[in-house]
Amino acid sequence: MNLLRGQAKNENVPLEFNDWSVSEPINSERATYIKQKISDRISQCSVTVVFLSDSTPSSPWVDWEIEESIRQGKKVIGVFPQDSDPRARPKAIDKYRIKCVPWPALADAISSLG
Repeated sequence: MNLLRGQAKNENVPLEFNDWSVSEPINSERATYIKQKISDRISQCSVTVVFLSDSTPSSPWVDWEIEESIRQGKKVIGVFPQDSDPRARPKAIDKYRIKCVPWPALADAISSLG
């Protein structure tokens, strides 16, 4: 995530990155509230970028976020650090055949989504 935050400040990178991380714990008693807030934020995006690491598939929210993005008609793309293609990916990545690229190829991959 810090990679994305840093690149958002780089004027030479043709991407706009808005960090709308949810500050309340994932396993909160307020899961319905969190889903609504995430859904609202997805609705404001043109593309959902899923940051892929070896721990991403264990997140209880990533598949839901991908599913919600697809439900809203958003494009979704996976991105991973340049030489760190994760060993495992969230199930929704394979289910929807979502393109995954290394960080340097992200801008071109988003442009190609149409």
